[in-house]
Amino acid sequence: MKRIIFISLIISISIVKLQAQWIQGSSSLCYNGGRVGIGCESTFATLKIDGGAFPLIELGQTLQIAVATQDGFFAGGAKAGDAVIRKLGSSHNILLYMPNNAGDGSSGIKFGDEKNGVFMGIYNNKTVRLDGILYATEVRVQANAWADEVFEKDYNLRTLGEVEAFIEKYKHLPEIPAQSDIVGKDYNVAEMNRLLLKKVEELSLYVISQDKRIRQLEKKQPVRRKR
Repeated sequence: MKRIIFISLIISISIVKLQAQWIQGSSSLCYNGGRVGIGCESTFATLKIDGGAFPLIELGQTLQIAVATQDGFFAGGAKAGDAVIRKLGSSHNILLYMPNNAGDGSSGIKFGDEKNGVFMGIYNNKTVRLDGILYATEVRVQANAWADEVFEKDYNLRTLGEVEAFIEKYKHLPEIPAQSDIVGKDYNVAEMNRLLLKKVEELSLYVISQDKRIRQLEKKQPVRRKR
């Protein structure tokens, strides 16, 4: 009987010690009505982790989520207070993956702030939308066509008179979209570059043709001798 009482006492003390680790106010672990805190005295979040002077969460010894407490902590360009996500190990890839194979643009990874709301999104129909300014040192666009057919012998080059008549009637160059078709709307950058190049190449042919005519006229014009 004494042995049973002793064992019961030991179990009771163990339970009390275990519960003490989960009471609000513990310095390492706290529990508050289904909310858990690690390294903190209290929590109102579902899960709160306070790393003190070195806040770092590590998963599988390779994925790290941290807060830079000083400039350059966890990332070369990090400023004090910045959140940093980084991947260590043999692979440094971080994938943001949407398990939605509809391809309809209904799912996306979005970015925003309190003032502007959502201003950028990457969607599951292979589109990226940005409501703002994009700054870059270099932009590459993959083109699927170019305009060198202008220099083929069978290319139908409009006469300058035809171009003039078209401009008088439509107020824009042939094949180039009108202002009403562009302003406030989107357009294909690669296709627009192709069209603009086409006009430059046509202009080159006009200049070459005019130069030939000028040289022919100069040859026919009698040379005036100096007195």
